[in-house]
Amino acid sequence: MKLIELGANKPTFRTIYFNPSGITLIIGKRAEEKGNNTYNGVGKSFALYLVQFCLASKSNLKLSKKLPTWEFYLKFSIEGKDFIVKRSTDNQSKVSLNGEEKSLSEFSEFMLMSIFTIPDGVTKASFRSLISRFLRTRKQEYFKFDNFVYKEQDERALLSNSILLGLNSLLVEKKFLLKEEINKISDFRKAIQSDETFNSFFGADNDIDIVIKELEESIQKLEIKISQFEIAEDYSKIEEQSNLLSYQLKESNNQLSLLRETLKNIIKSLHLRSDMSESIFDSFIASLESELNIKVSERVSEVKAFHQNLTTGRTHRLNKEKTNILEQIDEEEKKQKLIASKYDTSLKFLNKYGALDDYVSVNQKLNEDKNALSKITTSIQLINAYKKRESEIKLVMAEDNLATEQYLQVEKQGHLAILMDSYRALTGSFYDDKKGGISVVNNDGQNKLRYKIDVRIQDDASDGINEVRIFCFDLLLLLSQINHNVKFIFHDSRLFANMDTHQRFSALNIASEIGSKDFQYIASMNQDTLDILKEERSAEEYKEIIEENIVLELNGDNPEGRLLGIHLDLDYLE
Repeated sequence: MKLIELGANKPTFRTIYFNPSGITLIIGKRAEEKGNNTYNGVGKSFALYLVQFCLASKSNLKLSKKLPTWEFYLKFSIEGKDFIVKRSTDNQSKVSLNGEEKSLSEFSEFMLMSIFTIPDGVTKASFRSLISRFLRTRKQEYFKFDNFVYKEQDERALLSNSILLGLNSLLVEKKFLLKEEINKISDFRKAIQSDETFNSFFGADNDIDIVIKELEESIQKLEIKISQFEIAEDYSKIEEQSNLLSYQLKESNNQLSLLRETLKNIIKSLHLRSDMSESIFDSFIASLESELNIKVSERVSEVKAFHQNLTTGRTHRLNKEKTNILEQIDEEEKKQKLIASKYDTSLKFLNKYGALDDYVSVNQKLNEDKNALSKITTSIQLINAYKKRESEIKLVMAEDNLATEQYLQVEKQGHLAILMDSYRALTGSFYDDKKGGISVVNNDGQNKLRYKIDVRIQDDASDGINEVRIFCFDLLLLLSQINHNVKFIFHDSRLFANMDTHQRFSALNIASEIGSKDFQYIASMNQDTLDILKEERSAEEYKEIIEENIVLELNGDNPEGRLLGIHLDLDYLE
């Protein structure tokens, strides 16, 4: 795949025509803004972004808001066949490929099959991830050699890098899929164990077998009770009558107690009599008359007669009350006996039959226990199945660890040695005294990553060396042509910001040389970078490497000098 042309449906757009091979430079010239020289906002980085946009990058609402009605297109070739893809800012979910409308996924699938060779068995390869290895776009993608897509998952990045490096990518995909399955199993187990029903039966001291046995026994008893249950239509009415009879019995008992206490007091009153005999009383009166010389016997006789009449009347009245109380007791006892008989009949009925509410309640408890038993047994079965599967996965991962070790040991003298030599040849063009290398080792940790891939240059913590490492790694992927037929790389000007002059010119020399192998090296650069190169190199070198390969110069002096041909805040990336 090679890039031919980037354009838009607006006449103000500065169409970019890519050189068919070798270097293509897009230059940002100085613009005076508020007294400061700046290259910002002219569209250098935006050009790279628009290539990604035409190649089905994710939708960007900022474009639809800031550039409504704009449509961008990219002409490219694959194995000599030309294509043109168009994408509108208003309808970003679709693209047009040679006039045929496709969804982003359909277009990505077509490009994946047309440009990349996916190893047998690998199912998670992505066109967007793979093509981005040749189109570093965001600032964050220039921090590390293997960070091509901002916020890309490490395992997905490793898969794409492994495919393009010709490593066993099936081992890569297999490990991260197995680890994902383990993570899902862990999440499922946590979900089961946090279930309310599960927790209600499984405390710290609860034995699983005992809990299940108790539920089974409860279900059995409830089923027997349900089978023997007889529902009475008038159960509620009889239950109400029974409650009334129970109340009446209590009232009757209270009444009988009161009557019997009254009877007891009457009998006690009937037995009361004077403790002084009549002879003693007469002797006392005679003595009193003698000592006091008064005559009271006649008066006392009258009193005695009155008292005798009073006592006789009281006794008669008490005997009458006693008879009346005895009659009331007899009547209350007969009444109580009748109430007790009715109450006993009601209780026998209630004990034999049940109410519909009782039946529903028992049935509800039966269903609750059945559901609990079903959920618990199912949960236990799932947990056991998860444990078994987790053990199986760990066994497979252990076997794959061994297989990976054996594979890498074999390839140290084969494919890995070729990668090492190719990378060292690239870094050797920059430094005579700094050794470079690429290493691939097995990652046997409990994670999703199969390999640990690293590329190093001696003293690569120094300024500019990290950018050289990135440049060489990207060129390694391009020139190796492993599992792809991408013939270009597009770098942003930020790659060259920290390089010294020698490193910049070495990079451009390599880029020029790969043109003889029919590769494209596309880059944006700032004018100050070129000015330094011009001072350091001969006019002939500068012309051959730089001037003859500039296809577009952008500046912010006026809107027409910008990529879009209009003044716009190009805050298009998050």
